[in-house]
Amino acid sequence: MSIVKRKTLKNASNVIKDDSGVTVKTAMKLIADSQYHEEVMEIFKIKDYENDFIEIKGADTLVKLLIEADKECVKFDIDSELSNVNISKFTSENELILEIANITDIETLETTRTDMLLAESTYSVKSEYLNDMYQIEKYMDFCLKHSYTDIIDKNLEMLQVKNKENKKSKKFRILKREDGKFFVRAITSVETYKDYNLCFSLFITLIELHKLIKHKSHSYKLESFSITESDLKVVFKSNKTHTISKDVQIGFALELINDEIRRDAVKINGIFSVIFDKTEIYVKPDETKANIISVNHGVGIPKLKERLGNLSEQINSFIEDTLDDAKQIKIINNPDLFREHLVFKLQYSRNVEFNKLYKAQIQKLLSNKVKTIFELSDIFNKVDVLIKDEHIDSLDFWRFKLYQVLLDGVKS
Repeated sequence: MSIVKRKTLKNASNVIKDDSGVTVKTAMKLIADSQYHEEVMEIFKIKDYENDFIEIKGADTLVKLLIEADKECVKFDIDSELSNVNISKFTSENELILEIANITDIETLETTRTDMLLAESTYSVKSEYLNDMYQIEKYMDFCLKHSYTDIIDKNLEMLQVKNKENKKSKKFRILKREDGKFFVRAITSVETYKDYNLCFSLFITLIELHKLIKHKSHSYKLESFSITESDLKVVFKSNKTHTISKDVQIGFALELINDEIRRDAVKINGIFSVIFDKTEIYVKPDETKANIISVNHGVGIPKLKERLGNLSEQINSFIEDTLDDAKQIKIINNPDLFREHLVFKLQYSRNVEFNKLYKAQIQKLLSNKVKTIFELSDIFNKVDVLIKDEHIDSLDFWRFKLYQVLLDGVKS
């Protein structure tokens, strides 16, 4: 669960009508405080473009919103030996309160006002800490469920004694919310982790898209975004469509994903939409086909630039592969058969999040027969509204199942 309220916007191009794009100089504010500012300016040759205008409708709104969102929390890291980190207690929601002692960094002390910080675990930190350190998460959950506080207290006391000689170091990624509360949002490696944050990833993506627009005749607009203090997902939709039959067109989009916590730092996926008259259905291939660029938090900026340098070729390859498959789509001829096959696919889902939160509701939506593609698309629209923005895995799973059923139709 995010620490601050998630900011989302769907169908952005229909909402942000007076935003034709953003200047490079405005976009540069995204990396103004980045420790990699000078390196990015040099390696990505920003001087060649700093007087340009990035013609991506909605980009100015997105840049300003992300800069504003980034200020909602103070973000900093503490590199600490594990001997200085202990579990103070469990909260009523079964999160950890971690005690990080002997803080010596001057800038960190200015923020914490103490050399011993108490911070609540969030996201997957509880599991990472209990399992990586002691492999006892299930045991602790059992004790908490049965209110065995005496056993928990005794175990914590004994573990603290055993932990005193642990000289291994970890980077604890900390957030200070506006109300003054501290959170540990991730535990990472001290040596290899590079802070390619949300602002950083958006900036280099905008710059690379601008190069494609300027030199390769690409054309994009902001389609949607979902932002918290620690993750973002932005969809840039191509303004071009491809006609594959009398009734069907294919549209394309690039999906930028950045998770400052655990997943890839800069990840650009290809997704596409099937357009029937005024009806548009977004689908997503499997990870192997969809992933265009993927860079983790351990990769240096020269390597990052090298991978992004192939962006145009990777996009073209994705489009060509998609069009080859899409030419055979027959969904419009028998929408109810499509619905039945989709019900069958969802029945054997192994996606834990999807099964728990959405499977039953979506199966209910798909339970009635449909006669037209428009009735079917109405169900798809209801599913898109149903799946919450923070449940990225569930949305990806749903779109992948749509893709599978489309291609199964090809095979049949």
